[in-house]
Amino acid sequence: MAAEQGKFWSIYEDLKSGRISRRDFIARATALGVGMPVVLFVLNAIKVQNVSAQDATPAAAAVGKRPDAGTEGQTRGAGGEFKILQWQAPTHLSVHTSTGTKDTLAASLVTEALVD
Repeated sequence: MAAEQGKFWSIYEDLKSGRISRRDFIARATALGVGMPVVLFVLNAIKVQNVSAQDATPAAAAVGKRPDAGTEGQTRGAGGEFKILQWQAPTHLSVHTSTGTKDTLAASLVTEALVD
């Protein structure tokens, strides 16, 4: 006899097959009491086949792909000031000597671009 599947497994299967959107999956999983880190891990771990434009997120789009339209006459990096809203200002932009999340978040903007 097969093991009985739970409610979370049911919505996971619905998401995987494309019967529900990512947004619906988040709403249903959190209503079941599943923590947001687990929900985001599941969303990043699977590839949803039927992603509509309404549910499109950066995770669903191709990473590193440049936009095809709407960028004519724009210079890369000339979009203005970039602001990070945090509870505390970072002290430096080094991941290796960071003393907490405030430094790591700010440093990741520098180091991830260098790694790419």
